[in-house]
Amino acid sequence: MVSCSRGSTTRRARVALIIVAVALCSARVPTQSSAHYAIADLGTLGGPASVGYGISEFGSAMAGQSQTSTGASHAFVQGRAGLKDLGTLGGPQSAAFAVGAGLIVGQADTADGHHHAFSYPMFGSGGMVDLGTLGGAWSAAYGVSDDGTIVGASQTTTTDTRLRAFAYRDGAMSPLAVDLGGDSVARGAATPLIVGYACTSSNASCRAFSYQNGAATMLDSFGGDSVANGVNVNGQIVGASALGDHTTRHAFLFTNGAMNDLGTLGGPNSEAFDINTRGDVVGTSDAAGGGARAFLWRNGVMTDLNTLIADGSGWILQTASAVSDGGQIVGTGLLNGTSRGFLLTPPVNLALFAGGTISQLDSNLPRGAEVGRTITFVISALAATDDGVTVYGARMTDTLTGPAEYVSYSSQTGDTCSVTPSVLTCDLAPIDSTGLGNEIVVKARTTAAGHFSHTAQISSDSNASNASISETNWAVALSTLTLTPSTLAGGKASSARVTLTDIAGPGDALVRLSSSRPDVAPVPSTIDVPSTTTSRAFNIIPKVVAQSTPVEISATYGLVTVKQTLTVVPPVLTQLSLTPTTVVGGCGTSAGKIVLSGSAPDGGATVPLSNTNSMAIVPATVTVPAGASTVAFTVRSKTVTTPAVGSITAAYGGASKTLTFTVRPIRVKTLVLSPNPAAGGTTVSATFTLECAAPAGGIVVSLSSSNTAVAAPTVSSVTVPAGATSGSFSVRTSHIATSTNVSIYATAYGVRKIAALTVNP
Repeated sequence: MVSCSRGSTTRRARVALIIVAVALCSARVPTQSSAHYAIADLGTLGGPASVGYGISEFGSAMAGQSQTSTGASHAFVQGRAGLKDLGTLGGPQSAAFAVGAGLIVGQADTADGHHHAFSYPMFGSGGMVDLGTLGGAWSAAYGVSDDGTIVGASQTTTTDTRLRAFAYRDGAMSPLAVDLGGDSVARGAATPLIVGYACTSSNASCRAFSYQNGAATMLDSFGGDSVANGVNVNGQIVGASALGDHTTRHAFLFTNGAMNDLGTLGGPNSEAFDINTRGDVVGTSDAAGGGARAFLWRNGVMTDLNTLIADGSGWILQTASAVSDGGQIVGTGLLNGTSRGFLLTPPVNLALFAGGTISQLDSNLPRGAEVGRTITFVISALAATDDGVTVYGARMTDTLTGPAEYVSYSSQTGDTCSVTPSVLTCDLAPIDSTGLGNEIVVKARTTAAGHFSHTAQISSDSNASNASISETNWAVALSTLTLTPSTLAGGKASSARVTLTDIAGPGDALVRLSSSRPDVAPVPSTIDVPSTTTSRAFNIIPKVVAQSTPVEISATYGLVTVKQTLTVVPPVLTQLSLTPTTVVGGCGTSAGKIVLSGSAPDGGATVPLSNTNSMAIVPATVTVPAGASTVAFTVRSKTVTTPAVGSITAAYGGASKTLTFTVRPIRVKTLVLSPNPAAGGTTVSATFTLECAAPAGGIVVSLSSSNTAVAAPTVSSVTVPAGATSGSFSVRTSHIATSTNVSIYATAYGVRKIAALTVNP
């Protein structure tokens, strides 16, 4: 007789309390290589042992049976929400055999000691539903199709212990029209097929069947009894058939109307329990050296699943009970000698991306942040595969280097993380390859200026090229504050410049400013440094002070404060100018100017002037108006006959300036001869002008020649009367043989004016 691993379906069959193992969300999946499946313990409900029976289409839920802490065995579901005890129908025990169409199905004890098929909705708040029986006291549900049809076996009366295959649809259990006189059991379903086995009277012989549209088709065998355990949507059926010796049994694949012997792993027996849409078959086989080993059959090759997991795992995989469409396998094995359910996940390409796949948030922002502010990293993890799988137990580690530290994280996908200042470790919630993946938002606080980076890596990946991401950023702080000049009088401007360690962005860097004496040297509360540059200047114009006043100017950005002292002093004399410093006595004047280092105080700044030149007329004081820093004045002069030299001094605020000032006599300004050239023997008219009008008593202008034999003034001098500015005289010339140049001189107070005269023959 062929074994039926999901509980005996003979008339003495009960819920098979073979302890199952399914713990996954509590155990991290080891890193996968390209050759290894990841293996996860499905866990227990408190007892030592468990069994894994079923898995959903995309691996989001696994079902089985586990011992509890009291020793009872309960059905459980493991998956995205963790391990959950499904309870019972009132009795002590239960077992879950299959998952599909949002349902978990199996068998549970009732309060009155019977064993009934049940269904359990995976979604919503409903609990275990008693599916009843076909009239007897015993039933069990072994499979569920993609359209929600539940199949199994049930007694029909309380007196007849024979089992009948059933289909449960729309709240009603109906027997299948397959009856050879003995037990019949429906073991699996995929719309529109139901598969199982049916036995002759007294279960003398049993044959696998497929059932569709109310009719059963008995499958061939390898010579003995057979059982169909699973079917996929392509109509491929798997199970086991006894060979001609009626003792040895081999796993089979029924496809395209033919039975295919899948062989063994070297031992005598094998049995196939499930097949997915792409034709992967799983089951159990005797190994060459003895003992049961779980297998995967693919493309004509049966592989011991123990060879597909990493060495040293502690596992001996004995039975593979179910396989998802994505190739994830649930079964039972020994973990360090104890029976436990397992989940195998084939190598999956887990990829990390910077940015939110769910929220669409950008990552690594802002770039160029102020020190002390937070940077947001958004990391998304995807299962980059075309297969529908759910990846459990992946771990992501994100390491931060440079002047920053992690402060928090958030996840909308249920990821569990722990964070230190430099390392974020996240045990990722199950990753659904058909979904948008998992997304973690990490906040890091910058602690000092400079560049920093983070590198995230994910385990359980078969492709190292996209298993990590790195991003760099930089933090910006204040570098310097300069004041030029740092000492100045009120009213003048000091050029202040703030410089950052790097450009800030996006947007401007808002540097905060303060003054210890805003009444003396006010500053703006902030200044923006554009993101295109690292520095910006501004002016500080202090008020006028009566005494030297130190003011502390502070600039703050990025947790850095730089202070500089601006010393505001009373204004002092910085410049005395006279234009010109030599004037013509009696008529010449000089424009004087006083310049202070800063603005004059209220009431003005009175600057005393002193003079040691008696021929210069200088005001005793000049006043710089309040708020101004300059004032002009005029120096007049007296008439002199010889140069008078002295000094003029201005003093204010403890500073003084002295200039030499000269008053000189009036000179001849111009001397004109006409005609010029002149013929020898003729008289030339000469006219001269003075620099200014002659003083009282007039000015005597002396006349002379460089060659009196050729040309000479007719008089030796001319007196210019008071108030006049010019005079005239005649120059006689002699007959000469050759053209000759002669200088005619007009001299006043020892300074002569020269005019050249050309005398021709």
